[in-house]
Amino acid sequence: MSTPLRFQLRYVIELVEHATAASAHRPNLAETFYGIACPGAVEWVVSGDSVYLRSGGTPALLTDAANPDSHVVVYADGWQPASGRRPGDTELGEGDVTEHIHLNASGMPLLDLCHYAHRMGAWWLTLNVVSLSEYRVEFARRGRPTRH
Repeated sequence: MSTPLRFQLRYVIELVEHATAASAHRPNLAETFYGIACPGAVEWVVSGDSVYLRSGGTPALLTDAANPDSHVVVYADGWQPASGRRPGDTELGEGDVTEHIHLNASGMPLLDLCHYAHRMGAWWLTLNVVSLSEYRVEFARRGRPTRH
């Protein structure tokens, strides 16, 4: 079983571009624990009833330069704040968590994949989550965003 998380690709590209251009990156828990530098990532975050992506690059991509907590984010379709969704009922589990989609993990840079998929008409970047440490990144053309 997996939980599909769909993110509008045209907005995700801005996050991937920022992370790719950044000179430093926030490490995830494993990287911090083992003292490994983050090779670059887009972060996917489960917080309360929302799920979103943000750039892992530093300095952070912010909506308000005076507010260091104002990250530019792209919410998963149907997982916006106050969505009423329950991550604990899915493979996302309970509690707040931040995971990484590394920029060069698949052999082809994530930015190149995103640009290619967008040129081919993809509307979505989809994370098919089996567990917090196991997921697939895919691209899809079908479906419009959920109305709220």
